[in-house]
Amino acid sequence: MKEYIAKRVGFFFVDEPHSIVTAGDAHTDEKLPFRAAYGKLAEVLIQLPVSIPVALFSATLPPVMLEKVLQST
Repeated sequence: MKEYIAKRVGFFFVDEPHSIVTAGDAHTDEKLPFRAAYGKLAEVLIQLPVSIPVALFSATLPPVMLEKVLQST
């Protein structure tokens, strides 16, 4: 699978990565997350060969939220 991906993916970009935490996880009063696919990003990243660069972009990502994003992936 990684060879297949390596031949077709050159870069992996995530816009507004705080959404991984805020929209990808169910909150205490919710049964399901707002955007469940964001919560599965770690599963995608595991499939990427280490040769594929991953970049996270946000103009408003505070250090605390960055740490949560990195822990979730």
